[in-house]
Amino acid sequence: MTTTRRAMVRRPATGVVAALVLVLAACTSGGSGSSSSSREPIEGGVLRLGLEQVGQWRPLDARAVPQSELVVADLLFDGLTRWDAEAEVAVPALADEWTVDATGLAWTFHLRPGATFSDGSALTAADVVATLQAAAAADASLLPSFSAASAVAADQVRIDLSAPLASLPEVLSVPRLGVVPAAAVGTAVGEAAALPATSGPFRVDPAVAPTAALVTLVRAEGATARLDGVELHLFADETAAYDSYRVGDVGWALVPSDVDPADATDVEGAPLPAELFYGMNLADPSLADVRFREAIVRAVDPEAISAAAYSSGLEPLAGVVVDGVAGHQDDACGGRCSYDPEASRALVAEVFGAEAPPALAIDFDEGVTERVVAQTIADQLAAVGITATLRPHAPEEYATFVASGGAQLFRLGWTGAFPSAGAYLEPLFRSTSADDVTNLADPAVDAVLDQARTEADPGERGERYAEAERLVMAKLPLVPIGQYQSRWVTAVGVEGLALDITGSFDIAEVWLSR
Repeated sequence: MTTTRRAMVRRPATGVVAALVLVLAACTSGGSGSSSSSREPIEGGVLRLGLEQVGQWRPLDARAVPQSELVVADLLFDGLTRWDAEAEVAVPALADEWTVDATGLAWTFHLRPGATFSDGSALTAADVVATLQAAAAADASLLPSFSAASAVAADQVRIDLSAPLASLPEVLSVPRLGVVPAAAVGTAVGEAAALPATSGPFRVDPAVAPTAALVTLVRAEGATARLDGVELHLFADETAAYDSYRVGDVGWALVPSDVDPADATDVEGAPLPAELFYGMNLADPSLADVRFREAIVRAVDPEAISAAAYSSGLEPLAGVVVDGVAGHQDDACGGRCSYDPEASRALVAEVFGAEAPPALAIDFDEGVTERVVAQTIADQLAAVGITATLRPHAPEEYATFVASGGAQLFRLGWTGAFPSAGAYLEPLFRSTSADDVTNLADPAVDAVLDQARTEADPGERGERYAEAERLVMAKLPLVPIGQYQSRWVTAVGVEGLALDITGSFDIAEVWLSR
């Protein structure tokens, strides 16, 4: 089990994950803007983005923290598909169409005619193959069931899977799978690498030399964006960007996690793909009775945790599949995850009678926020008669400890690798998954997950995943805490900009009204 993007995410955003600022070329201060407008969009103009310093330029290297790296990857590189937040499906990007054979194992993607890189060279199937192979080698979770990629023709890519995966187009839509020239994939992930020729809607302006503080982009040939250009203004951190907004120097900024929403009435928000649970080790005899697990879940108040540790930047979540992903349901628990200390006490009495319930250890990766959350949970459990002690672990050792099976009630963060319910349910709850750290092994769950993987219709696939989620939550292998949120402020003049579940936005929808 890795800790780079998936299990045990360390402080995923502490509310927000990085600084992203968007402003007009001539920015006005004061007043809250809007991400949508009933007016007819205007062509042209230059959008100024303020970003936290970008340390990695290739899309595969982009990290969720700082979020600016994913945003830049989305601007400069296209993948075979892109995410359509409104329809919650993948739509064409570099590939204008695709087919899958009857087995569901062989997919063929046809590249858009005339696709080129920013240096004018042709973008071919060989570049896509090299990009996908490098991604699969670097992080197998990015391309689940990936077996091989090959160039059928200069403009056709075949992807072979080891098991059917109907959501492959959604998998391929994430910013980290942006296509780079085959010659640019050789440097190991994490090593310093120069910005390669780009494949996205914008390219670096060859007439303006980039600096450490400013990178100027112009619209790429054939791109559908309304803007003429984008300026990447690089800030030291998100607080500096937000402060610039408040004094009128910038027009859009993420709100730092330590800002109380009550002090900024113009704050808007959207869900991030990152969530927080406390897992329960079902292999531990103390947690074997589902009634006791329900008592634990009902004793925990997610809203109190959000207020105590995240400045209300964590929205309660009664399930596993996050809001913003097809198949999300508001209450996968069927009411059993609602905070109800009286019901919790009754369940404790039902299971243990006059005896005290077993004492629990609360395992977590040591940190200020993490300790506040753990102590809040311990206090809430104590209020219903369950004794719990804190058991902190060194952050660099925590994932290994949890994977060893020694954890009891343990902190578990998760970020889906791609915008599909399968990115949450498959790794965490399939019985053969290395990341099934709650030790839930349920053949019925596995069977429904198999059905979902092969369902071609997105709506029906979402229903199958929703069924699997309900089966999972019937066993209550975890305590849902919440889903992290992006929070931002917008000045008048920036239109059509809306963050989606990928943590980025569709630049083709953005325009400037003045």
